[in-house]
Amino acid sequence: MDQPSWDDSGGSPPPKSAFLRHLLGPVLGVGLVAGLLLAVWLYARQVAQQVYCYPNLGAIGLATRMYCADHNGRFPLARNWCDAVEPEYVKNLDCFRCPALPHAPSGYAYNAGLEGLDEGRVGARPNLVMACDGLGGWNASGGPELFDPRHRWRMGLVVYVDGRRESRRRDDPAQMTWKP
Repeated sequence: MDQPSWDDSGGSPPPKSAFLRHLLGPVLGVGLVAGLLLAVWLYARQVAQQVYCYPNLGAIGLATRMYCADHNGRFPLARNWCDAVEPEYVKNLDCFRCPALPHAPSGYAYNAGLEGLDEGRVGARPNLVMACDGLGGWNASGGPELFDPRHRWRMGLVVYVDGRRESRRRDDPAQMTWKP
């Protein structure tokens, strides 16, 4: 009985490397799709973290303003600003936590330049920072050295004394004022 031919010309069977070539295409395709999906997932995670932090900073800004209203218009002391606003004005401690820093008690820092100042003296200066994404933990306070742009595109969130919130880059200091 004749051997089956592999092509119409009656040639020899394909080389063993043909199997590897045929397998390589789908494997590379799956790897490429997996890489793209991973990039999309990481981007979505960063966006979700920033979306989660945005209302947290708004709540911290509002709590600080309420503290001022109840304490003769004075901002809290820098050394214990979290402790000052937490029991009475912030009912949920999760608002101090940033999902990008899950093990830190607080992912935000307070502008130490506001310590004990009269809210009327500060006024509604448009770019005066009240609090921002920061390092240092609970009651962290200071100036631009604590600003930690940890979100997508190396952006950090800032809440200003006038209540506005926005994303800022570290290399954009002209848009943020730290000294009242």
